[in-house]
Order: sequence, then C-alpha cells, then structure tokens
Amino acid sequence: MLKKIICFGLATALLIGISGCRPTKPTAGTGEDTGEPYNLVWYYIGGNVTQDEGLINEEINKITTKEINATIDMAPIPWASYESKMNTIVASGEAFDICFTAGFIFNVNNNIRRNAFLDITKYVDEHGANIKESLGERFFELIRTPASSGVAEGLYYVPAAKDFATARGFMYRKDLVDKYNIDIENINSFNELIPALDIIKKNETDVTPVWISEGYSPFTFIDFQVSSYPIGFYTKKDIGIPYDFTETPEFKEAAEMSRYLFQNGYTRKDAMIVQNVKDLKSQGEFFCWVEPLKPGKDKELAAGFDIEFIQHQVTEAVATKTSFQGATLAVSRTSKNPARAVKFIDLLYGEDTDILTLFNFGVEGKHYNMTANNRIAPIRGAAYARDGMQWMVGDTMKNYLLVNEDADKNEKMREFNESAKLSPLSGLEANIESIRTEIATCTSVRKEFQKGYETGSSDIETELPKLTAKLRQAGSDKIYEVFKEAAEQWLQAR
Repeated sequence: MLKKIICFGLATALLIGISGCRPTKPTAGTGEDTGEPYNLVWYYIGGNVTQDEGLINEEINKITTKEINATIDMAPIPWASYESKMNTIVASGEAFDICFTAGFIFNVNNNIRRNAFLDITKYVDEHGANIKESLGERFFELIRTPASSGVAEGLYYVPAAKDFATARGFMYRKDLVDKYNIDIENINSFNELIPALDIIKKNETDVTPVWISEGYSPFTFIDFQVSSYPIGFYTKKDIGIPYDFTETPEFKEAAEMSRYLFQNGYTRKDAMIVQNVKDLKSQGEFFCWVEPLKPGKDKELAAGFDIEFIQHQVTEAVATKTSFQGATLAVSRTSKNPARAVKFIDLLYGEDTDILTLFNFGVEGKHYNMTANNRIAPIRGAAYARDGMQWMVGDTMKNYLLVNEDADKNEKMREFNESAKLSPLSGLEANIESIRTEIATCTSVRKEFQKGYETGSSDIETELPKLTAKLRQAGSDKIYEVFKEAAEQWLQAR
C-alpha cells in the first residue's frame, strides 16, 4: 500500500505546467544512455484537479531516481489546449522526451508521418520487458507501423494496456432502466431502442431520451472502417474493396435515423453546439447514449458522479490498429536519451504500481483513502484528481479498483481482450504522401457536414448530394485510387 511522507517545501518548485511555467529542458545527452543522471520531460493531458501536481511529481521522482537514475518533469496541459500546444512545441523543435498522443487528439499517425516520434524498437527490445508482457505477442505486431504507410517501418508508440479491442453499445441511466423495467439486453439497434425512448419521452419530461453527437450516433454501429475520409472498407463483407462511405446505403440509413430522432424530439435540438456534455451526463440529463465499451465502463464513467449507469454491448469486440491508438505514449525525436525514456515508460507496466497509483490517484490520505479491501476511495475536494482518466497511461489492468467498481473488472478486461477478433483489415495501410492535399480538403468538407448529419440537425435528402459533390471536388476519387492500389497489393500479399 502506498504511503508517503510528504516534503511540502519542495512541492512549489515542482509545479510545472500548472501556472504556465515551462518544464526544465531534458538533460543534455548524445542519444545513448551513459547511465548518468538524467531529467526527462513528459507532456500529457492534465487531470480535472491539478493544484498538487507538483507534489505528485516530487513523489514520483523519489521512485524514478532509485529505479532508473532519472527525474521527470511532469508537464500537464489542459484538454482544450493540448493539441494546439503540442503542435507548437513540436514545430518549434523544443527538446522533450515523452508525450501523450492518440488517434483522437494530437494524432499519433500524423506525428509519425511528420517525423516527430522516434522508432523505439531497439529500446523496447532492450528495456521494455514489462511493456511486451502487458501487450502480449498476439497484439504487439498490430501497433507497428508498416513500410506500406510511406514511413520507415518501426514501433513509434506504446499503447496503454487497456481494452485492446473496440466494441460499441448503449450506456443507460440505471435508475430509469430499473424504474421502467426496460430490457436493455434485447436492444441492439436504434430501431429497437425507440420503444424505450418513447417511455422516457412520455414519463420523464425533464430527461432527454437519447444523446447523439458526432462520433456517438447511429453511424457508430456500421461495420465499416474509414481509412481516410470518405474512403474506407467494410469489415464483414467485400474485404479489401474500398468504398466511398458517404455513398453506401448504410450511411444514408444512419443519417435518416439521426434525422428521425432529431425531428421527433428524442434528442436535443442544440446538439450541434452543446459543449458541457460530461457535466450533463453527470447530472442525469440523458437517459442513454452510444458509448465505446469495455468491461466496467459503466462503473468507471460513474466515478465521482452521484448517479449510476448500466451498459449493454451491441457490436462484437474487434482489435484494430485504431483501437490501440486510444491512448499512447511516444518518445520525441528531440529526446537526448530515448533509452531512459523507454525505461520510464516500462515502469508504468510493471508489477510495482506505485508510480501508476500516484499518477492516477495521488497520495494516500491526502487525495484518496484505501479501504480495508484495497479499494481506492477518492477524497472529495482534494487538490489532485484524474476522475475517469485512469485509462490513459501504463498497464491499466494493474490499477487499484475504485470502491464502486466490479471486483472482477480486470479479469473481465483480460477475457475481453483474449476473445477479441483481429480486424480482417490488419496491415492494410497506404502511402498518402501524394494525396495529402486531397485528404486535408476532404477533412475540411467532413467538418463542414458531419456534425449536421450525425446529430440529425441537417436534412440528409438535401445535404447528401451537396456533400458528395464537394468531396468529389476535393479529390475523393484520387484518395480512392490510392487506397484501391494499396488494397490490391495487400490482398496479393495475403
């Protein structure tokens, strides 16, 4: 159990990244690990309460000094500004060692293509025993970047060991499910959901029956993997044949369902502009919504809230390259000691979880209490908290459980991963250097239209022809040809 004696005098000096101060630069080095003391700089997304971040930094440094002869400057950046600040840091050439990167923020693939991250294959081979054990041989090759992508083949990031597969389903307010005896186990589509929404709409006038938004809508359940918008591949039929997603019948059906929900008062009319969705969920504003699921996600989501949720998985669990990019750590090309950086990352996957516990929950007795059965009970009003963010770093299946989590959560997670199917599209990547302009332009078109058709705010009958025309004008046909060629080569190689 983690008990610390706190030296408050040093905490102030270590409050980096909280009040706008820049972290200390990495110790000068040659790129090789000489064994001398080294100071690492780590950028990541800060928690919801950060006053004691420097105190946590101090306690972690006590461990890293002993274990790898290194200190670390923890440099948290708020969610809202993380991507812009990291882009500025990378563009400036500023030296740092480690950063958080993912598919959804500070895009890991874009940074690999712009040469921002190091290939850490040899360092993980030499110093990453815990990493390899946590990720497992079955999945390890999925995270490697193949030469077909247009960059040097290699290992450019280390994913958090969590749900290695992607599954989708519905998240519900448990009290309302119980109150109206709603059989959520037999709701596996939006069509099957509507009778339950009618019950809520009729009887709970202060509750929005369903929240739909960009990325969390009827589109979520389509068995289609977009490679570069709008071009992608079905995952259960026509394997290896590219399609324009916006021209598939499934796309139109999903857009029509979103429109139906919008027009008939099942969702909010202001879905295009709502910002405080997490707060609204915690306040019970919504009966249900689409959610990426893993075992125990309902309990994890409820942490810190005075409300209970219950989940039901709709799609099967499938492991894809994308599912490994939900939370990763990468080593900067500017690092002066990548070996030491990987040694630190490896500590986050080991059996000794003191660093993980400090980072995720803080100091025992100050930021959380440990119950008799070794559960974490966060202290309300404490000066450090990362509520609902324990999935972002290291081997998350070695974290202590919160008081409200299922005792077998981690075992269920391992079973979930072991049962996951490997994507039939694994290894299918294209060299996009020749279509960067077209990708950027099509992305701009997507941003113009996507929120409208996913929330149902726009009329798909009038907007879809406009979307198709703009995508063609932006160069979607050229993107199609590049992925068609890559798919043909991939099919031949199989």
